[in-house]
Amino acid sequence: MAATTIPARKPISTLDLAWAAGFLEGEGSFLNYSSPNVTAAQVQREPLERLERLFGGSMGRRITRGFNNNPIWVWKANARRSIEIMMTLYVLMSPKRQGEIAAAVKKWRAGRLLKSHGTDLCGRGHDLVGDNIVLVAGKYRNCRKCKNDSRRAWRAKRRAAGLPYA
Repeated sequence: MAATTIPARKPISTLDLAWAAGFLEGEGSFLNYSSPNVTAAQVQREPLERLERLFGGSMGRRITRGFNNNPIWVWKANARRSIEIMMTLYVLMSPKRQGEIAAAVKKWRAGRLLKSHGTDLCGRGHDLVGDNIVLVAGKYRNCRKCKNDSRRAWRAKRRAAGLPYA
C-alpha cells in the first residue's frame, strides 16, 4: 500500500496571521467539547472565505437569520487543524482568548494521553493497572477511579437538587 502524502501548504504571511488573529479575537471561538474546535460566524461571507484560504476548513450556512434578515455563514476547522491554528495564533491573542486556547489544548492533550495504547496512565494521571481498569466493549481501557469520581459527583449534584440518584 502506497504511503499518502499531505500536500504542502503555502506559507502564511505575518500580515495574514495578524489579520486572522484580530478577526478571530472578535468573531471566533476556541472550544473543546468532544474535540478541539475553532469557528467563526457572521453575515459577511468574504472574511470567512479568507480564513478558509489561509487555514483550510469548511464553510456552511446557518439556518437562523442575522442582521437585516441575512443568512449567517459559519467557518470551522477540523480537530487537528484547530489545534494547529490555536498554537499558531496563541501569542497574538488577548489574555482571555489565550486562556480559552490553553484550556482547549490542555483538554486535547489529556484526551490524547488517555487514548494512547502505549501508556499506563489515564488522562488524570492514575495508573491503568490491575483493579483500576474497566474494559469497555472488551477492548477499551477506562480508569475505574475516574469513573467512580465522576459518578460520585453526579450523585452529589442530583442529591443537592433533590432528585433521585440511584
